[in-house]
Amino acid sequence: MSFFLVGAAPGIAEAAAENMSKEFPGLKIAGTWHGYFSDAEEEEVLRCIRDAAPNFVFVGMGAGKQEKWITKARQMAPCAVWIGVGGSFDVMSGSVKRAPAAFQKLGLEWLYRLVSEPRRAKRMTALPAFVFAVMGEAFARAEGVDDVERVVLSDPEELAAKACEIRKHVIRMVGAASSGHPGGSLSAADIVTVLYFNKMRIRPDDPTWSGRDRFVLSKGHAAPVLYAALAEAGYFPVDDLITLRGIDSYLQGGIPT
Repeated sequence: MSFFLVGAAPGIAEAAAENMSKEFPGLKIAGTWHGYFSDAEEEEVLRCIRDAAPNFVFVGMGAGKQEKWITKARQMAPCAVWIGVGGSFDVMSGSVKRAPAAFQKLGLEWLYRLVSEPRRAKRMTALPAFVFAVMGEAFARAEGVDDVERVVLSDPEELAAKACEIRKHVIRMVGAASSGHPGGSLSAADIVTVLYFNKMRIRPDDPTWSGRDRFVLSKGHAAPVLYAALAEAGYFPVDDLITLRGIDSYLQGGIPT
């Protein structure tokens, strides 16, 4: 496994890589680069990552900035695992002392960093604000649960029957389209059925309801099973399923974005 380190002040990533190599003999460091490169230098940074072809790319530019940069740069090493590591290089290099073990065990490393670096105070005030925002949304969603009118199947036999019906839809859809990969849809039918007819909070008559649960399907080949579940739940007419992959159909082979 090889690693490429990007971020922190000049010299920090190199020192961190050196300490990592000492602690883990045999570790392959494919390259390092500081995080203060200019726009003109960025192309060279990206080229170095591409040529190194690392298995992992650690990016330490601070929350927010590093995620945006990863999104922009990951095409240079599409098979690598890209991870934002914040200020970890400072700690790994020895330039910043990590919190004592007691703070680590209690999950209070953030407090140690705040006391050690008071300049972080303004930034950290955003954290409790975020927590309260999440709690407020959770309470708002909980209050709306009783207003959700939908079919909830709790009996295992009913769920099994619904999953069977969804599988039938999948076979009909793929058969009529004369194309597709039914295996993935058929194998996911049970999971999708339980989600849409037992677990998730949804309002088919109000698809954009702010309190709804979200289900993200990242496997385009399994689009038919999702379409079948949505139709059975009442999002659109079941008769529309047979139009899968049709030229004018809104039900295409992959999930529309």
